Amino acid sequence: FVRFQAMQTILLDILLIVPSLIENFLLRDVPKSGLYLQFLISSYNFVFLYLLICFLYGCAANLAGEQARLPGVADAADRQVM
Repeated sequence: FVRFQAMQTILLDILLIVPSLIENFLLRDVPKSGLYLQFLISSYNFVFLYLLICFLYGCAANLAGEQARLPGVADAADRQVM
């Protein structure tokens, strides 16, 4: 149980880093204005909102005494733990 929750937390932390890695390594020479800037802001906002929803869902599940299986993350955590 604890290993599964820890793996979900690690995967969420990696997900938080992904937009900045894409920005720093793949899109380094692209001018930071216009459509690129809108895409960058949208990707950061999407990741933040996803993590916020996962956090709220995890808190609610823990208060209800259930195991929180976060969408998209739980399957990857299952593969890593098994």
